[in-house]
Amino acid sequence: MSKSSMTEVLEIETDKIESNPYQPRHVFDETKIRDLASSIEKVGLLNPILVRKKGEGYQLVHGERRFRAFKLLQKRTIPAVVREVSDKELAVFSLIENMQREDLNPIDEALCYKRMIDELAFTHEEIADTINKDRTYITNRLRLLGLPEDIQEKVRRLTLTPGHAEALLKYQRLMNDAKDMPLYPHVLPEMIVKKPETRLKAVAAKIEKGDISVKELRVEIASFERNVTRLAENSREFDKASVDLKERGLE
Repeated sequence: MSKSSMTEVLEIETDKIESNPYQPRHVFDETKIRDLASSIEKVGLLNPILVRKKGEGYQLVHGERRFRAFKLLQKRTIPAVVREVSDKELAVFSLIENMQREDLNPIDEALCYKRMIDELAFTHEEIADTINKDRTYITNRLRLLGLPEDIQEKVRRLTLTPGHAEALLKYQRLMNDAKDMPLYPHVLPEMIVKKPETRLKAVAAKIEKGDISVKELRVEIASFERNVTRLAENSREFDKASVDLKERGLE
């Protein structure tokens, strides 16, 4: 495609344009879309959207909110620039557009990273370089997908912060570690539950009500971690004693 054709603005029928499959944002603020539509109705579209050819039609690359606003206005066509874009570039365009707006929720962000890794073979490092973040930032975001679905939904709605979510993830890991230890059924029944998910949901509910802060939660987790460490040490002693009894034929 020539340079001139890449910058040419075309009027493309909106019903021939499909959404970006790598759009990380699952929820759009309808009030903001209506406000944008009202602005477009008054002064027109200041910047065309970016699309790529897809079969007999087009696929959105950049400009999801503008595209939605035009559809809300029931406009038949929309100004657009057509560009040759690979799947990897399509994912990067969409991610950067949303990260620059700074209101992409942590779960949708994590799901976007997961798709980039699973479907487009991105590494954590490549994603981090793309959005100018540390690799550990990407890894920590992806870990949020290990939380129960209803807790993920609370993070998506931002009633739980990423800080709360990361603390709950550590809590979940500790409880899972603890329940696999031989002494688990006999020690700390008030702290170690058979279903970690049940405990996580209870803590998440307390956070939403404002009954526990991130700092208080981290103190509780630190105390829990010390108990799990002691439990692990006692479990190792228990295992050694059991082996000794078996070898002596006393079990």
